[in-house]
Amino acid sequence: MDEKLIAALEHAGLASNEARLYLALLEIGEGTVQDVAHRADIKRTTAYTALDSLKERGFIFETRSHGHVVYIPERPTIVIDEFAKKIDVLAEHQAEFEKLYTQKRRRPHVLFFDGVEGFRKIWQIIFKSGIKEYLIITDPEQFLGFAKSYYIRNKIIQEKLRLKIKSRHLVCASNYAKEIIERDAQENRTSKILPRECVVSYTKIIFGDNVAIISPALDNTIFIVESELLAKTERALFDALWSSLPAIDAKK
Repeated sequence: MDEKLIAALEHAGLASNEARLYLALLEIGEGTVQDVAHRADIKRTTAYTALDSLKERGFIFETRSHGHVVYIPERPTIVIDEFAKKIDVLAEHQAEFEKLYTQKRRRPHVLFFDGVEGFRKIWQIIFKSGIKEYLIITDPEQFLGFAKSYYIRNKIIQEKLRLKIKSRHLVCASNYAKEIIERDAQENRTSKILPRECVVSYTKIIFGDNVAIISPALDNTIFIVESELLAKTERALFDALWSSLPAIDAKK
């Protein structure tokens, strides 16, 4: 059996046995519980419960042939449409779900992450948050401890451009920073350079009602604070610092 197809069905919401039995029926066309259980490599006694569940969902049909109960699979297109309808129903009530979520999340939360995967997860959360702009204070060279410049430009920046997200950056002065600033226009970014005496080891990203903190790779401290008040405070401090620094002369 194709494990990728089984995994896809499980990802859509079927239990493992349900996914294996439905795929088994697609492969054999129709069959008794013994036929389909054998094909799916599942015990016949276990198969009954999963087959009943699939029948209730409308993903398989039950009929009789020569005195035996026979199962027939629904067309995959219809099954996929049923999954899509469920998503559509949820989407119709998205605003109500979000309202409940917001009402019950008044206390700040801290989410911790780890290593390279944690670094990537931070950016996934940022891009899925629905924001149109984020603010960042950073020494961009510190990112290279978690991801190569190729990944940053071809994954993070490309996803940012696809989502049409803008950003404002306060960056430590360095030759590497100059290289990045030269691409500001192409990468939906506006930057200002911090004074040379201002050394920033930890990166801070302010987005929505969240503040993300990313340490140098050696420290491996990565977390997000979910707090509307903290985000407002950090945004106000960022804006004050931003206003105090001169714009970058693109001609230089």
